[in-house]
Amino acid sequence: DAEHDDGSVLSALWKLAWNGRLWQLMVIEWCAGFIFTLNNQAAGTIYWSSIVRVDDSSRSVFIALESALGGGVLGFVTTLYVTRLYHTRANVSVVIPAVVAAGASFGSAILGVFGTASIGALCGITSLYLYYFVFAWSNIEFLSLMDTLKSQHHGEGPMLLTFLVKDIASGVLNNLRNAVLMWSLGATGFYEPDCTARCASEPARSDPECVARCHAESHASVSRATVLLVWALYVLVTPGAYVLASWLMWRYPAGCARRKSRSFLCRDA
Repeated sequence: DAEHDDGSVLSALWKLAWNGRLWQLMVIEWCAGFIFTLNNQAAGTIYWSSIVRVDDSSRSVFIALESALGGGVLGFVTTLYVTRLYHTRANVSVVIPAVVAAGASFGSAILGVFGTASIGALCGITSLYLYYFVFAWSNIEFLSLMDTLKSQHHGEGPMLLTFLVKDIASGVLNNLRNAVLMWSLGATGFYEPDCTARCASEPARSDPECVARCHAESHASVSRATVLLVWALYVLVTPGAYVLASWLMWRYPAGCARRKSRSFLCRDA
């Protein structure tokens, strides 16, 4: 019996590992997470320091405003809006991808034209906080997928295994994205030392401005190649990832079924 159970678990894991709907949801979330990577790594600091050219104190203020407007205000409004769409049974497979694609295009245009000005950069980057639309949609569709698996397999085992597969695969994809970003920055010559460790030794330990000066020196030595890479990540790559997520959301099987679409986007979906 134990061997039979082990075989059933492995068989279920193998089937879930090749579940197209599950992978589509994970890729959509992976595309929406680019803004996380940029803001959590050095790219955000480089953009404000080397492209907008604000000083360190102003940079901190603008990053805080960006987080408050995008992560706070926009996130709150988006959550209410998406919840209302589902409660009113709106065609979310059309509305949400359209909103995400339009927002990404708007953010890309603003950053491309006005991205060197502080207000333009703030508006453009804030408009790229579109992951609230994507994650709200993907969470609901993931729950729908759980219900489908539970009814198909007459049990909760596949649901638990799906959570396991999603957590592992999503973690690998996110870490891969972070690693590629850091490798790309390093390939352009950017290097940010461990300022905390450097300033922990004598005689730097007695200097209260050591860490701030260390960061300022590393950002002042940013090469033109690094600046161009960061500009492309914000103006082209992140909006492009959102557009790809929108296309995948539009093509998601549940959305195609609701629309009863036979377009090329929904073939084999």
